[in-house]
Amino acid sequence: MARYLIPKPIAKKYELFPGSGWGLTEAGIVVAGLGIAAAVFLAFTLIGIPVAVRLLGAVIIAASGVGIAYPPPLGEPFFRVGQRWWQYQHHPHRYLYDVTQSDWPDNLNPQ
Repeated sequence: MARYLIPKPIAKKYELFPGSGWGLTEAGIVVAGLGIAAAVFLAFTLIGIPVAVRLLGAVIIAASGVGIAYPPPLGEPFFRVGQRWWQYQHHPHRYLYDVTQSDWPDNLNPQ
C-alpha cells in the first residue's frame, strides 16, 4: 500500500495568531479605533468636558472598533459584511442568477 502525504491547509491571509482568524486588517481596525478614541478624549479635554463623559466617549469609540473587527459566533466581522455589501452594490451581476433561464445554449438544450 502506498503512503500519501496529506498537504497542510494553506491560510489565505497572514494571521497574527495562527488559527485565530485575526489578521493585519482586523488589528489595524482595532488600533484605528483606539487612536480615534484617544483623539476624542484629548479633544474633549481641550473643550473642558467632565472626565466621566470623556471616558464614556472614548470607551464607546474603542468598543465600536473592536465590534467592527471581532466576528460574532458563527458569523463574519461587520467590516467584511460591509465589504460584501459594497461589492454587491457596485457589481450586482456577479451575484444575480436567473433560475428560470437555462445554462445550456439553445442548440444543445436537452429538453
